[in-house]
Amino acid sequence: MKKYIIREVRFGTTAGGNGCGEIAGAIIAEVGLTAPDGGMCYLSNAEVMGVPNFYRTGRSTFDEQLNEDWSDTFQSYLQHCRISGISDYSDVFDHPEDELYEAYRYLIHLTRTMAGPICGCAADDAEIPESDVEQSYREFAQAGPEVPEDRESLYRQRLTLETDIDTPSVFHALDGETLDMEREHLMKLIKACRSEDDYDQWRTDYLDREYEKRKGENIVACTYVFTRYGTYTTVIPAEQRPGLEAWVNANENAFFGSARPANEQEIRQMIALEAADAQ
Repeated sequence: MKKYIIREVRFGTTAGGNGCGEIAGAIIAEVGLTAPDGGMCYLSNAEVMGVPNFYRTGRSTFDEQLNEDWSDTFQSYLQHCRISGISDYSDVFDHPEDELYEAYRYLIHLTRTMAGPICGCAADDAEIPESDVEQSYREFAQAGPEVPEDRESLYRQRLTLETDIDTPSVFHALDGETLDMEREHLMKLIKACRSEDDYDQWRTDYLDREYEKRKGENIVACTYVFTRYGTYTTVIPAEQRPGLEAWVNANENAFFGSARPANEQEIRQMIALEAADAQ
């Protein structure tokens, strides 16, 4: 396999801002590599709300991305250099045969930990620890997620998973294999439930209770379009809208449409999607 030598390592976070609350900035990480032909290339990742955006450029773009220097010229250049076919970290781990696989692994580790440069050695030869997302990917691929033993965790996980499967998502369109694995796991969760009546009652009580807590929050339904896949709506707290809008607009085949106050059904859907992580 061709050797790419790690020469430069930079990472940081954008300033974020304040909307209806504090808005977290994007995580920017970049590695400069000496290519097998002796030239330099740069891999960078801008993670927004947990979603990666990978670029391969002929020069460093770290300062411009970190300072959010989004001139028309720079935005056009970066879109041209965007690495297609990667919409989620799992898309990287699905292709260990890629000649840049270890460089990707290091870039992901850097993004997720913001720790420690490894310079002067080939990416293939470096001891790169597993990032949290790589570990989750490996564990899921080997055995799938575990079925919780306690009733509350079991029901919460089932509620989130069945809602996610039933909610149209661009990630489902991009990654049908993961969707199939989610369906398989949902069947395990359903079999682990001792009583459908008990689950149905718990779901009703849980959604009613959580809706009463959150109905006064500023929650919005954001609509956006991916031209090859369709129109989607994501329901989130209003302070998360700028991050979602930036992620959508960073894709040359997508554009952000509008945001409006979420209705009761949409808020309940959001609560269901968050149930597994809300304990």
